[in-house]
Amino acid sequence: MAEPFKNLINADVVRQAGQHLGQALQATLPDDFHHAADVLEASFKSVTHVEDPDKELGLLRTDDTGLADWLERHASRTLIKQGHGRTLTLWGLGTAFDGNVRWQVSPKRIAIGESVALNLALASTSASTQALEIDYTVHHARAQGGASAKTFKGWRMSLAPGETLSLAKLHSMRPVTTRRYHPGEHQIDLRINGQIVAQAGFKLTA
Repeated sequence: MAEPFKNLINADVVRQAGQHLGQALQATLPDDFHHAADVLEASFKSVTHVEDPDKELGLLRTDDTGLADWLERHASRTLIKQGHGRTLTLWGLGTAFDGNVRWQVSPKRIAIGESVALNLALASTSASTQALEIDYTVHHARAQGGASAKTFKGWRMSLAPGETLSLAKLHSMRPVTTRRYHPGEHQIDLRINGQIVAQAGFKLTA
């Protein structure tokens, strides 16, 4: 087993997560890195849902190897998407975006199975380079009313002083085995470094 894996398995983050995590990591490393990281993330979820996330974050960054850094970033995905302040600060994302945002979702009406286009224009007004973690949260209409929110990864980048940038992607509303869609209004929040900076929406039809 490679030394970085030994260091990770012996780290406090694994011991705090519980013996079951250590066994899972031992069983999967070094053959399946992604699965190991998912196990690590699941462990963080199980602990931070019942305890203070700040306590768990104190165990991060205990190994300065590139592999450990990747695993820690992978395991931090949920807290980053939730906009957890200390997690964002830990990864250099604790500062609000300094600039102008234009966020568009089109078309305004689609049928289940189709896609909406997400278009983002950024213009920095900062005097320094900004590290940006850009996510978006879709508020899916529920069959019984109300909405269910799910956050998706968007872009990760650096924006130079005065720089302008246009970004675009498609978001599919095609049903999959793990997600069903229902007709109704859908709102999409744009999040930059954990903060909601713009909102737009569309109507989904049967």
